[in-house]
Amino acid sequence: MGRGFRINFSVPELKTAMANISAYDGRTAGKIEDAVKKATVNVSKGARQRVAVDTGDLKKNIRSRFDKKTVTGYIIAKTWYAHFVEGGAKACPSRNIPARAPKPFMKPAIDKAKPELIRDIEQAVKKT
Repeated sequence: MGRGFRINFSVPELKTAMANISAYDGRTAGKIEDAVKKATVNVSKGARQRVAVDTGDLKKNIRSRFDKKTVTGYIIAKTWYAHFVEGGAKACPSRNIPARAPKPFMKPAIDKAKPELIRDIEQAVKKT
């Protein structure tokens, strides 16, 4: 098993909400946490659904966790080759290794979950 790889993505609405989280009541802060937690699970599920399967190791090693203290979600593809599947690889003729076309699984999962996360955050902080 390898170290995995990291993709960071920015959601300005989340950044704004997190900067002001202490100004919100507990209920609103809880809704923001729930939105991030839900998006983390959705990205993880989406990545597992989209990943190219050869042996199944990569699919089995896509995991997620949520850090409540920092309100941060982590999705980890913990195999040594996950980044090669996501982004592709150049050929290495000296080692007789052919080029590999990218087969993104994490980025499409993020792209699908992002609008729902934004909507959930906007609803959480909306004044009623």
